[in-house]
Amino acid sequence: MDLSKDIQIAATERGISHNVSYLRETLNRRARSLTYLRPIFELEANKGRQVDLLLGKYDLFRLTSTILDVIITEMGGFQQGAAYEQILEGMVQQIKAIDPSIDRVVVDKITSFILDCLTNEKARDSFRMEYQHGTEDGQIVWRPLIFKLVELRDIEGTTEERYVAKPEAINIYLNSLSVDLEGQQAADEAALTHFIKHGKFEEAELSARTASMRTTEYADRIKMALQLVERGVSDLDWVADIIPRINAARDHIEERLRAENFLVSEAERKIEEADADGRLRLVSIIDLIRNTSRQHEALLNIVLRANSQFLAEHANRKFRPAGNLVYPQPQSDVLRPLLRLSLGAFDAWIDKFWFQLHPPRAKALADFSTMTRILLSPKREYVVGGKESDVPEFEEAKENEPPFSTYAHESFERVMDQMPETFHLSEFIRRIGPEDIEACHLSIIKIGDWYEGHDDQAAVSATGESFINGGVYGDDLVVVKPK
Repeated sequence: MDLSKDIQIAATERGISHNVSYLRETLNRRARSLTYLRPIFELEANKGRQVDLLLGKYDLFRLTSTILDVIITEMGGFQQGAAYEQILEGMVQQIKAIDPSIDRVVVDKITSFILDCLTNEKARDSFRMEYQHGTEDGQIVWRPLIFKLVELRDIEGTTEERYVAKPEAINIYLNSLSVDLEGQQAADEAALTHFIKHGKFEEAELSARTASMRTTEYADRIKMALQLVERGVSDLDWVADIIPRINAARDHIEERLRAENFLVSEAERKIEEADADGRLRLVSIIDLIRNTSRQHEALLNIVLRANSQFLAEHANRKFRPAGNLVYPQPQSDVLRPLLRLSLGAFDAWIDKFWFQLHPPRAKALADFSTMTRILLSPKREYVVGGKESDVPEFEEAKENEPPFSTYAHESFERVMDQMPETFHLSEFIRRIGPEDIEACHLSIIKIGDWYEGHDDQAAVSATGESFINGGVYGDDLVVVKPK
């Protein structure tokens, strides 16, 4: 028997109708499961109506979880349920942590109120609700749903009454527990193995889809963690902090790959003994498992390359200071939120917060000594494009044009000889005359260059005053000639 050909034929026969059927069954199950939560959501939504209990400062989801925890725990003991006093003690601990001054009588009233809601004491009956159900002919109809969450039951052989949780409440409680993602993946595979082994192919297909989505979530978590490591590479101890986690992730992925290979073998073996509908579901299950395996293989390659990538990144940043971590991440913190806005909202945001897209930048401070030295040096020749011209041959070489004319230098020297031992820059400019702008510029640059304070130069200091003389203005200076 050609098994691969058989699988291919079954996959072709499956067609679009099976995808529609799977979607319908999934939505039916989820709609029914969410309906079980409606009494708890109504309890939280309507807590403001109980004015005498002041429930506004309490999270009734948390208090409901406290009650279910006590009941389910006690159901595992010989008492087969929780007495009211046991539930009350658990509630006292939780509510006292929120309001230490609360009276036990008030806690008793709150506990009784929540228990009455969970047992539907007001109607003295099961919860009777409706949810929308998709039929095989494509219609959506209302379906009744009758269930109980908590029940007060007489214990056989005694006169005591104890609270017990019904399967719907136990499922709600267990699904609310935060289990680590790796454990959830292993649990999904165990459930999938059980369903395939016992021929429950409808449940197996749903479990395979859940396992595939769980793998996508796990891959995103690993990739995000590695991105964070790359950004903070200088702040992490790779050997002590990261390598153990990488090794654990690699072991987990390899374990998942082995389990998925086993599941594919089990599903292929079951194809030979399944009916037509079971063969179609098994083909879908195999496709889902193989897709999950491809995700795990790609993720394993990323994890295996992580060590070499970290070392290369660390080498690149070894002699560079760490970046400023207060800056936002451009893609996730800036671009993605902006793309979710409408065009009008985006335009309004840009108009108001444009400066947030421009990181702060320090102004470049010119080195005054270098600037004056360049301004006093001969001009360089440049060709088109801004590049400096080539140095000519020795016989063709000529001196570059000086930045200031000989007349400007003579004017500066003449006025300098006339000035007293101590003088102001404003007086120096006045004697040159503002009409001789070239000599004024030369005077400002040369006197400014004396700020270096060399022994053979004049001493220059600021007066704190300003001056203006024609087109020349600025801060005034005191100049003391060298002795």
